[in-house]
Amino acid sequence: MQFIDLTDAIPKCKGFGLHGEDEDFFVKKRCLVYFFLLISSTAASLGSAAAGNEQWKAIAGKNGTDRILYDPDSVIPLRPGVVRVWIMGFDKDHSPRKSLEEFDCSNRIVRDVEVVVEKPNKPVSHTFTPSDWSGVVRDSPRGELFKILCR
Repeated sequence: MQFIDLTDAIPKCKGFGLHGEDEDFFVKKRCLVYFFLLISSTAASLGSAAAGNEQWKAIAGKNGTDRILYDPDSVIPLRPGVVRVWIMGFDKDHSPRKSLEEFDCSNRIVRDVEVVVEKPNKPVSHTFTPSDWSGVVRDSPRGELFKILCR
């Protein structure tokens, strides 16, 4: 993470032509707005830079018809026996659905932690509420991914 020197931005906040307490209030308010814009644009650029680096690998279930993709570089061990990973699937309209999923290896259960759905001509939908835990189906694509993640 880069730290930005704000000493150059502070003088640019002055010059409203006001005096006394009013000038101090408006200078502080304007500087706060500049600071917020700077932080939000930096966060957005960092998020978009990380989002484009996925290396998706396909995983099929035993029958070969169901398929998901996962990003091996996104695997995050949270604690012993619990792992998070980004998975991408497609709905019936072939729109991508990315989800950050949490696998509990010792209990053979999985849940969505974050879901991103992209549909044509619609805003991207983000859900950050974790879903309920569900069992991992043995011969499904998630069952095959479970074997890779929970060795």
